[in-house]
Amino acid sequence: MKQNEESELKGNLKILTKEKYMFPIIGPVNIFYNFFYLFHKLTTVVYIPFKAAFEQEPTWGSVYFDFYLDLIFFIDIVIIFNMPLYDKKSRLITDRKFISMRYIKSWFIFDLIVLLPLSYFRKISVDWPNSKDDM
Repeated sequence: MKQNEESELKGNLKILTKEKYMFPIIGPVNIFYNFFYLFHKLTTVVYIPFKAAFEQEPTWGSVYFDFYLDLIFFIDIVIIFNMPLYDKKSRLITDRKFISMRYIKSWFIFDLIVLLPLSYFRKISVDWPNSKDDM
């Protein structure tokens, strides 16, 4: 497990001077990303229940919007794989293998399930409007 030596010396204020392509955990990029992702989470919290309650047949516009949300959540998965973590002693961990294994053991499977394009499958289903199994 690699740790950023400068983070231990500077009290976790200096971030990632040696690892390339790691997502910063503080700073303007992280603040912008957090607000951007929060907006999309809130949109999903309102959009999905509304769609489940009132949409009888998905339109292509809603299918494309779902693809857009899936793209945002896929980008979030990539960022999580590249975001450093803190250990129990508040030291910064930049080891990609450790970060990946920790994420795979925790929320990765749920994040993959979210990426299923269910509205697309529902839209292209040939027999969905004529199905006799509808309740």
